Amino acid sequence: MAKKVKCGVIGLGLMGASGHVYNLTQIPDAEVVAICDINPEHLESARQYVGPECKLYLDADKLIEDPDVEAVVISTPNHLHRPQAEKAFACGKHVFTEKPMAPTIEDCLAMMQAAEKAGKILEVGLLCRYNPQFHKFVEIIQSGAIGNLQMMFCKEFRAPFQNLLIQYAHTLRTKSRQFADSAEAAKAAQEARTEVSLEEQKAWWRMREISGGALVEKNCHHFDIFNWMLGDSVRAVRVFATGGKNVHKEFEIIDHAWVTVDYENGVKGCLGLCFFAPWGEEVEWWAIGDKGKCECHLHKEEIHLITSRDHREIIKVKFPEPKEPGHRGSRVELEEFIRCIQTGSKPYADGTIGLRSVEIPIAAERSIKLGRPVEISELYA
Repeated sequence: MAKKVKCGVIGLGLMGASGHVYNLTQIPDAEVVAICDINPEHLESARQYVGPECKLYLDADKLIEDPDVEAVVISTPNHLHRPQAEKAFACGKHVFTEKPMAPTIEDCLAMMQAAEKAGKILEVGLLCRYNPQFHKFVEIIQSGAIGNLQMMFCKEFRAPFQNLLIQYAHTLRTKSRQFADSAEAAKAAQEARTEVSLEEQKAWWRMREISGGALVEKNCHHFDIFNWMLGDSVRAVRVFATGGKNVHKEFEIIDHAWVTVDYENGVKGCLGLCFFAPWGEEVEWWAIGDKGKCECHLHKEEIHLITSRDHREIIKVKFPEPKEPGHRGSRVELEEFIRCIQTGSKPYADGTIGLRSVEIPIAAERSIKLGRPVEISELYA
């Protein structure tokens, strides 16, 4: 029987506490020996998932330096991923870091170099890579069922920011494992008539310098799926984006955008982002080939394969039960992290995949600012 991997979790917001800490406690080969957050209330809330012997830290450096911690799970604001990962690698720890890997190309490259130097595992929390629905979607595309892939599209039209903040506030206060953008959290917050405090309105993901911008923070998953559809072997070469702040003008980050991506093999990708859709809409991906189309309807848990006017095959995806809290794949990605530590194997969402997932949104944010297309090569100049 393999020895349990002793884990420490830094950052106990919704993803850190009800996601990572809880999920790690459900993995037989993992043991949560330390947790950390600068907010004592978050630290206290996360205690419900761990045993009394688990160490509690207010200082991330102290947790990283703890000799009992073998692996560090980083679920802090994006600008902290690099310094915390670098310190963890310097201390001989393995690292799982939440998405996005980091808000800049320089930060991502530094993290990859630190992991290589330390000879330790680096995994990035791109949980779509661990979701059976996306595996099936990509499998169909790469099987040739729609012919040669030519165009990709993703629609993410989310509910207004204020609604999300209300749900976020309610979820934190009730110490629920439901994430803030879930239907259950929305209903509970509405029934409780939750009001948002000034502190909660200052959510870090709304601050551009900390998050990297809306497209980096929210859409690295979606661009990662684009890359995955192409087998991760074809690079994006050029990005053109238009967007801005039409509704939530008081926020630092944009509230809408259209992003087009040119790949080196001629395939085109397009993403639409909106943060003021009245009720929010289902997230969808489309892949269009020269012989058909494949649609991934995320919340319906369906894939539609259309190969002629008269043929639409609806494929229902089966998920293992019980359902993990939060987004599909959140437990599976941690299971692989533990397995890679034990076996020395490479994680599916490694540093290279993490870097590629932020190249496109970083270029898109720059494109909006400059008002022109941005070559991916410019990011490395």
